[in-house]
Amino acid sequence: MAAGQRQEVIVCGICSNPGHPMDACPSLQEETMPNVNAVGGFLGQPQLRYDPHSNFYNPGWRDHPNFNYRNQGEQSKPHPPIFNRPHPAPAQAPSQTSNSGMSLEDIVKSLALTTQQLQQDSTETKASLQHIGNQISQLATSFSKLGAKRLEYYLLRWNQIQGRM
Repeated sequence: MAAGQRQEVIVCGICSNPGHPMDACPSLQEETMPNVNAVGGFLGQPQLRYDPHSNFYNPGWRDHPNFNYRNQGEQSKPHPPIFNRPHPAPAQAPSQTSNSGMSLEDIVKSLALTTQQLQQDSTETKASLQHIGNQISQLATSFSKLGAKRLEYYLLRWNQIQGRM
């Protein structure tokens, strides 16, 4: 370098180190590993829901003494795990061949009587609703007439007060 020339030093505006411009700062160019945060969902692990703060049923609460309706005097036996409980057998319709049951004619008569009673109740309910509707209509008419009379009264009073002035 010549003695009369000044050399301009480049200083980074981010890290204040000489030797590189601000857009080439190593702190901006530094490659970092991306962060991955995961909770649960890993393959091969059972998804047990024993979260005590969950809004859903927690199987861990099954035998808790405050969450059951058993007699407190009787000793509670631990239940087998939920997945090992046998499924209840589906309910079957009673056979019509037994003599202790109602005959088909009795069933039809009972059905007819029940249907007739339901129709009568429906008719009475419709009549009651119609009566209530009429009463509501009468109340609405009365209130509108009362409001009109009050308005006439206030207008009359206003005119009287204005006439005195």
